[in-house]
Amino acid sequence: MRDLAACLASAIAGEGGAGPEFLRRISTIVWAACVRACGSELQAREAFEEAAAALSANGFARLRGYRGRGRVETYVAVVTRDLLAARILRLLFEDRRRGWAAFEHFFADDLRRRVRARLSGAAYEDLRADGYQELCIALIEDDYRRLRQYTGIGSFAGFVLRIADRILIDFARSIAPRRRLPAAVARLDTLEQAVFRLLAWRGVPDDVSSVREALGASIEPQPSDADVSAAIATVRVHVVAAGQPRAARGASVSLSSLDGDAADSLIGASETSPEDVLIDEARELASTTAAAALRQAAAALPDRERIYLEIVLGGGENLPPREIARLMQRPIAEIYKLKQRVHKCLHDAIAEDSAVKNWRASV
Repeated sequence: MRDLAACLASAIAGEGGAGPEFLRRISTIVWAACVRACGSELQAREAFEEAAAALSANGFARLRGYRGRGRVETYVAVVTRDLLAARILRLLFEDRRRGWAAFEHFFADDLRRRVRARLSGAAYEDLRADGYQELCIALIEDDYRRLRQYTGIGSFAGFVLRIADRILIDFARSIAPRRRLPAAVARLDTLEQAVFRLLAWRGVPDDVSSVREALGASIEPQPSDADVSAAIATVRVHVVAAGQPRAARGASVSLSSLDGDAADSLIGASETSPEDVLIDEARELASTTAAAALRQAAAALPDRERIYLEIVLGGGENLPPREIARLMQRPIAEIYKLKQRVHKCLHDAIAEDSAVKNWRASV
């Protein structure tokens, strides 16, 4: 029996019998994706029929981007997931109740992970359920207004997670006013900044066990007790200088009410001086130019590496290697090798790019 890549090439070329053979051989992959995405066997069967028809349409046009360097099975699984997401978007507008049930089943795990990332630690345990409910209400309101902003460009799943992030940032603001880190603290490392927020802003006791509990899984890799103890010692003086928590001046802008780049550009913003604004604008211009160079380099990656990159970046969060291995249907050891190859390929491709050099100099 010829390999699956050769079978796909024959199907795209329109050779007699190759199309049905290829569909038969990928049916298990497509069916598994449909079962994971749908809430019932009936819906999975409907989704399977639509996905199979979409994959074979116009001489398997959606699979012509496969360049033969990775596994066809992985490529088919990724394309099928995108098709299923597009199907859910259509269902939302055709049948609101059925569409929302399909949407929540498809995205629930991703959305809950996003809630945990934005409201991490034991201090927010009781609020995570409220955060998820607030997120769902915001996505449903005004006849799915936010989801209707999707233009069809890029991954719908990635679009949903970006919208969810904005909503959750607004929710976090509503329960804890934004504050700006003191300049001296902003120069510390990630763990020390996190410890400062816990001690100065949330009133967590300055002992190792309390701080570790409040940190939860928000810091990766997990710091040791010695790391936490050292961070506490470092930030104590800054906590005393900061005094009592105080709300940030000025009204905050609702990110979830803005469209596209306007909201993305405000994520993480805080009180800034005119000089800060000029510096940030220059850095933004440099980073935008550098990002274009990175996208061009990523597009030239071999299939397997490009699919790995799409999975890692498509969800908007740091997926663990085991989850990436599951999505790509590859051994976890291979995922670590893929990560190294992607980093090296991108680094080598852009090392001499002037836009990237300017961006590095600005940060």
